[in-house]
Amino acid sequence: MNKSNLLLSLLALFLLSSCSKKYEYHQFCSIPKEGWSKTDTLSFTISDLQEYKSVDLSINIRNDYSYPYKDIYIACLENITDSSIIHIDTLHLQLADKDGFWIGKGMGHLFQSTHFYKIIKKPQLTDSTTLRIIPLMKDTLLMGLQDIGIHITHSSDVPDQHLSAKKQIIR
Repeated sequence: MNKSNLLLSLLALFLLSSCSKKYEYHQFCSIPKEGWSKTDTLSFTISDLQEYKSVDLSINIRNDYSYPYKDIYIACLENITDSSIIHIDTLHLQLADKDGFWIGKGMGHLFQSTHFYKIIKKPQLTDSTTLRIIPLMKDTLLMGLQDIGIHITHSSDVPDQHLSAKKQIIR
């Protein structure tokens, strides 16, 4: 490969990467092969997140063909806007369409779907900032789930230099 082709390739790569949203935090928790028990809580400790005016929070689910439902109900407990207040939300996430075809991207027997959760304005991070996910399905053991993850992207490219002391709760 000559130098001009190499430079063109590097320029194209730089341009493509600069157009995508920047992930500030991205982590998965693996589900045991035996299944996800109703009593198991997945916990994500969120750290090293820059202070932005607002961030987008999404949930990722990786499942295989053996997952018996088209959807999943989960509880999300988080203290991202104020470490002293736990916010609890119940989410109903569609994993397949009405005809039973899996939503999201897949390869082989594994599928990953991304579900927007919410926008969090003025996140306040401490050492105890966490997000917990609990299954709310009737089954005591959910089979066919591989991983559950969260990702956080900043909604603005400019960090908020003047965060007020006022706490704002987003529901």
